[in-house]
Amino acid sequence: MEKYSPKTEDKYKKIVYGYIKNNPNASYRDIKNATRIKIERLFEHGMRQAYLEAGVSFSKPLQKRNRKEMIKEVIQYIQKNPKSTITEIQNNTRVTIPKIFKTIHNAYKLAEIPYPQRKRYTGSENAEIRKRAADFEDEAINLLSTRGKLIKHYRTKYGIADALLDMEDKKIIIEVKDYQKKNITFHELKQLYRYILGTEHCCDGILVTNKNKWKKGKVYIENNRISVISLDQIIHGAVV
Repeated sequence: MEKYSPKTEDKYKKIVYGYIKNNPNASYRDIKNATRIKIERLFEHGMRQAYLEAGVSFSKPLQKRNRKEMIKEVIQYIQKNPKSTITEIQNNTRVTIPKIFKTIHNAYKLAEIPYPQRKRYTGSENAEIRKRAADFEDEAINLLSTRGKLIKHYRTKYGIADALLDMEDKKIIIEVKDYQKKNITFHELKQLYRYILGTEHCCDGILVTNKNKWKKGKVYIENNRISVISLDQIIHGAVV
């Protein structure tokens, strides 16, 4: 998840500290509703860190209430989005399903929603999908390699990106997504953003995908620019 700027972070932390001191039993939801501030964007270790920095004890009853609220939030999300995957649920609720429910099936059972049957691919279908994705990535990487020095499978502080394009005046992190039906979401953009943050002297990223998977050409997150482009756009000269 993207972070606030240092100035905004300092301002928002003071607001959270003040609210916690005045409401020492405030839950995550209480803080969010009252301040419109998301704790996870300010404090890496969540509510416990927020209370610690505010100088207020994070009581056991509050922890238990948080667990109940997390369960409730997941149940409500599943009821509104009955075909969600475990990844989608965790990304949108910030709840680790195995830790709270043991299995995704238990979460759906509590929500009283039938667990959606997923399509199961045969070995040959899986191999075909992997080959298509690998071919798509190779084509995109090979085209981009003509624009500067390119390093495949570049290791950042926060994970391994598909590539790093080192041009004369800038470094660009590259991610390639061969999505046929699924559209690009902010989850993919945030992943690329983390790779940018984990790379020195880099504030640009490119996400290469198929046609019509993202309507906006450029996205800015805390002054970092992410360009979403198709393979055809690269062929016709687009980079950022």
